[in-house]
Amino acid sequence: MKRLFITAAMLASLAKSALTAFAAEGCTDTPMPPDGEWRVHNPALPKPRVATQGATLSHGVPAPSDAMELFDGTNFAKWQCQHGDEVKWKLESGQMEATKN
Repeated sequence: MKRLFITAAMLASLAKSALTAFAAEGCTDTPMPPDGEWRVHNPALPKPRVATQGATLSHGVPAPSDAMELFDGTNFAKWQCQHGDEVKWKLESGQMEATKN
């Protein structure tokens, strides 16, 4: 009986410590990245702002409120090649097609 009580007490203690560990989102005893100002999985890390859905663009898929439209089907004004040159792709019927250059 005494052995059962000790085992139950140990299990209760383990369960309590496990629940406490998972109660907070993250840990404060994790390593610091070499170039970071926050510890890995730090619960005090600033949360990203929430983006709301915007107007429907294509295929019935709404764009997030903070999205930047890169291609509207009419030109490549917001596109450039790797070294900043103008793109030389084909534009037909509102679609872009990469070409060999």
